[in-house]
Amino acid sequence: AIKQNNLDEIEKLLYDVSTPSSLSYGQHLSFDEVGRIVTNRQATTGVLNWLKSHSVDIKAQSYYGEYITARASVLVWEKIFDTTFHEYHPVEQFNTHKAHRSVVRALSYSLPEEVNPFIHTVLKLINLPP
Repeated sequence: AIKQNNLDEIEKLLYDVSTPSSLSYGQHLSFDEVGRIVTNRQATTGVLNWLKSHSVDIKAQSYYGEYITARASVLVWEKIFDTTFHEYHPVEQFNTHKAHRSVVRALSYSLPEEVNPFIHTVLKLINLPP
């Protein structure tokens, strides 16, 4: 997830449109209006260039560039995030004959200095599914 711009402005707008005594009460912003306010093209471009420089395959990005979906080998992810991945299996897999999918996750990771200012978080890297 890319760090977004103007979050303080969005928060103020949220309170304004939600407060009955505000002149802006009920004048909610559209998806596009919010997107134009918070988009951070510099960060999105910086992260995309960094990923491409490590031969990471960019699969998709959200309309305003706040999310990037990418694919690479575990070895590449380990190198660029200075981490080690482990395979985790659901406990139920060992108690029944049902097929359960394992997940590959790390316990921690580091963001390189060159992209640290641009990245809010890396999803599906350390969190296990519910």
